[in-house]
Amino acid sequence: MHVSSERLDEIEERLMNDVKTEAAQNDGYILVHRQMSGDAPVEATRVLVSSVSTPRSVMETFAMDSGVQYARLPLPYAGPYLPSDLDAMIRFFLTLFESEGTANNGSGHVVVINDADGSMRTTIALNIASIVKASRTVRRLRDIKTTAMLHSLLRSSADREFSLSTSRCYYGMEEEEMLPEFHNELQIASVTLQMVAAGSLLKVLDAVMELGGSGSKWNLLHAIDMAKTKLSPNDKNGPQVLAAVDLVRTYLLVMLTAAYVDECQSAESPSSPSRRNAQPLGSDRSCISPRLDSGDVVKFSEWIENLTELRLTLERLEERPLHSLKYVDRRNLMAPTVHDRAVERRCGDVLTANFAMKADHFPGCQKKGLRPQVCGAPNFRKVPNTNVFGTAIPTIMGVYNILHVLGAYDGSLVQFGNDTNDEEMWLGYASPHVFAREWDPSTMEKPLRGSVVWVNLREEPIIYVGDRPFVFRDMQAPYVNVELTGIESDKVEHVENALKADILREGEQYDGNFIVHDEGKPGELVGFWEVANENTVKTVRQVYDEAAASGCRVKFLRLPVTDEQSPELKDFDSLVEALLPEVLAAAPLKNPNPLCSTARWEEAALTGMVVCSLLIGAMFPDYYSFLNDMYQPSVYGANDSELSKGNYTCILQLKSVLTDGREAKHNLDLVLEACSRMQNLRTAIEGFALQVMSPDVSEEARARAHHHGIHYLQRYFDLIAFTSYLEECLDKERGTLSRSFEAWMVDRPELKALHDSASLS
Repeated sequence: MHVSSERLDEIEERLMNDVKTEAAQNDGYILVHRQMSGDAPVEATRVLVSSVSTPRSVMETFAMDSGVQYARLPLPYAGPYLPSDLDAMIRFFLTLFESEGTANNGSGHVVVINDADGSMRTTIALNIASIVKASRTVRRLRDIKTTAMLHSLLRSSADREFSLSTSRCYYGMEEEEMLPEFHNELQIASVTLQMVAAGSLLKVLDAVMELGGSGSKWNLLHAIDMAKTKLSPNDKNGPQVLAAVDLVRTYLLVMLTAAYVDECQSAESPSSPSRRNAQPLGSDRSCISPRLDSGDVVKFSEWIENLTELRLTLERLEERPLHSLKYVDRRNLMAPTVHDRAVERRCGDVLTANFAMKADHFPGCQKKGLRPQVCGAPNFRKVPNTNVFGTAIPTIMGVYNILHVLGAYDGSLVQFGNDTNDEEMWLGYASPHVFAREWDPSTMEKPLRGSVVWVNLREEPIIYVGDRPFVFRDMQAPYVNVELTGIESDKVEHVENALKADILREGEQYDGNFIVHDEGKPGELVGFWEVANENTVKTVRQVYDEAAASGCRVKFLRLPVTDEQSPELKDFDSLVEALLPEVLAAAPLKNPNPLCSTARWEEAALTGMVVCSLLIGAMFPDYYSFLNDMYQPSVYGANDSELSKGNYTCILQLKSVLTDGREAKHNLDLVLEACSRMQNLRTAIEGFALQVMSPDVSEEARARAHHHGIHYLQRYFDLIAFTSYLEECLDKERGTLSRSFEAWMVDRPELKALHDSASLS
């Protein structure tokens, strides 16, 4: 029951009137019920009513007589908590302890918190009160590192403490609980705080939980652990699993309260009590700040709503419930990979325990036969007869080599290590026009002078150490992407800035060196040391800013897209906003080169290349005619199955719903074929469908194939719809769109219904 205090007061007023009415009708008696224990039968008793009062009227009378301040801050008894459930409580404690800080008279508030039985809801309130109280005494909440430090900060004077003791009223014996043998960290908690570059707050949460007490009623981490121990090994998403996930959500909300309060401190004016003598915090935090330009601070729930990645994390906990309950390994997984000295367990703002920087390039990442080969740029490729290119995340030297090939860097090609540059580099030269049906670059001695629009679609944080790109990874699954679904470009770059700060800070611990990881042999992760200073550690943005400053003609854009999932509708609009002006400006010799970049995973790069190619097709219809001629007699193979042709049930229905559905699918299939030097999205779906239907595939592998296949199919669906949208909404004369793709889709709820019902059949 998610209800405000005002609404609850109204309900209790009506309830009081009902009691009075019933008593008047029954000679002053009413029927009440009680249950002495959970297993006991419910007993009914008639009682004589002498007076009836609401809790508010009782407490306000008491407060008037005794000088007590009373507040009603209702929390749900059970079920999933919502961020809005904590809004009033957080605001109350922020106001209460702010006034205490400005009083400056050495006195502190005595706070009494209760619920029906003084258990979990009281524990949550005490945790939040502790967080807010402590934040009023330090520059940043994340400066608190231990329980002892938190306990010291909560002292209101030399002889008084902000008490965290609780008492519980109950009938009968309380069941004895087995406390966890070890301190546990939730992996979802680490990843969630990494999204707002606040991983060091995990230490604060540990201190808050420890100070609150032990057992399932007083400590949320203990409650989660005990709920996990009761789960059946075969229970994947039953009621007990979902109840445990509800506890995880509650813990995350308390944790995010700490992040919110910490950011409120960061946003406060330098003259506020907690910001006096504060030092600059480094990177710009405005993208995650709860403070508006007007100076007002948004509510906790609004702050989470504005940070899409946090909102999606909370909303999707039930989609993978067992993943939500996963712990961080208690071992220091870095230690076995580094042999020459001891290394500590990490506790940075992004680099938390058992997270590492892994080399983005790996043995075999370059696809054989893909040309031209550019040193430092695995899988560099060109869409035939267009100025659309794709690549993995290049090295720094690889960036300059690509810009040279595309005519945007006047320096020479560089060759280093075991990599070599292609002898026929003209295979990658840009044409004088964004689409050129007839053009032969083989006679050119050097590339045309031009400029490049470089679109990086990588969602995972990337840091360059030395010349090489390193990606942020969980040591428990170092070959699996860390998903930050919904995160926006400024927030990814904020995380990368904080990640760089973590690396430099750790470098100071180890004589100017930092541990990175690479694959010695395929599947074998090895740690080694790299020099870490301002000159050797760079964010992705820094690399391209420095290239532009050195004379390279490059415009860099960051549009994060989750690998192996269909982009959100707003991502399509962001790509159009970035690329359409460049397509329109594609007059001869201006030579704009939209280029989509990701790492070894090809889905994001492929999507960017396809979207750009569809824009070319929408503006220059001759492009589709060219592709039709190229793939005669058909874009499909003679032996292709119906699934290989993309004729899934939801796609056939989509073709019938769209006015130009047949043509839109055909045009997309032409573009997919043109962009298929690494992967063809349409035919890749069939591979997953065959795994799902195969009796020889394990249940786990089948589930994984189904998950990926559905996401691929939904992306294929969205791209067909996007192709139709361009045909309908693009004014080719003016080069403008009448509305956004997101708005176009919202007005067609039948498309969303088809999209959500996608199946691999």
